[in-house]
Amino acid sequence: MWTINDFPAYGNLSGYSTKGEKACPVCGVDTCSKWLTHSRKCVYMNHRRFLAHNHPFRGKARWFDGTIECGRKPRILTGSEVFQVVKNFNNDWGKAKKKENPAENAKCKLLNWIGTSEIVGIGEIASTDPNSLVHHVPLGHECWKVWVNDVMDDNVALYRPTREFFLLREALGTTIAWPIKYIKLC
Repeated sequence: MWTINDFPAYGNLSGYSTKGEKACPVCGVDTCSKWLTHSRKCVYMNHRRFLAHNHPFRGKARWFDGTIECGRKPRILTGSEVFQVVKNFNNDWGKAKKKENPAENAKCKLLNWIGTSEIVGIGEIASTDPNSLVHHVPLGHECWKVWVNDVMDDNVALYRPTREFFLLREALGTTIAWPIKYIKLC
């Protein structure tokens, strides 16, 4: 199967970087590049070195960048040489994974936040991220988002009541914000 692509698509398909100062897949480390300060771009020079040694364009300094081309084209690498270049390359495919917080998804006991510190419910940590939302309100740094799985005391008020829930028993089966210092991991 064949496909015709432009240079950026070549980079996407092959995995080779087609940007930066060493972007030429033929020249590799011998790529002749120059940074243009005002346009903030990298340009690739000296492509006249691929022409025959006696080609008239090699001597046309004024037509190109003001230099006469005397260089030789780079030698094409063999398969063994390419292998030597890439054999120690380590590719971590995809995006880096977030480090998992050991507290997330952990079973926990909810302690009474009013002051008695008795166990008033059983839950599971849903999130420790302060930017996580609980009923459309950001969690903040002093709370964790907790799934309420069981309630021991029917009359305990929520730390952050909502329009739907005022008591812990009303929030059974949903997530709530609960103060970190009143959560005990199981």
